[in-house]
Amino acid sequence: MPLLRIQTNVAVPADKVDALLLQGTDLIVNEMNKPREYVQVVVEPEADIAFAGTRDASAFVELRSLGLPEETAKILSEKICALLEAQLAIPPARVFINFFDFPRPMWGWDGKTFG
Repeated sequence: MPLLRIQTNVAVPADKVDALLLQGTDLIVNEMNKPREYVQVVVEPEADIAFAGTRDASAFVELRSLGLPEETAKILSEKICALLEAQLAIPPARVFINFFDFPRPMWGWDGKTFG
């Protein structure tokens, strides 16, 4: 049920996409204690993004989930920024992250909802 969506203006080679998909999944599983089989990660490279008026490396990230406590968001922000800096050399100050905690009836999967 967690969805980690990473949009970046950086060109990302296939091996780095694979690393982001795997490490992003591991991050969600480990930090949120979510079952791996429900975690989805999306990487969208080479998006048209300007941050502070420049096209220097930056990213916009969304994390959507059921049961996302505010205190967890701070830890996840730090870890997501560290992942993007390690894999794509994007400075944390050039990353925006939105966190969404959805009500269970508003998340669908397998022809049903979780509510």
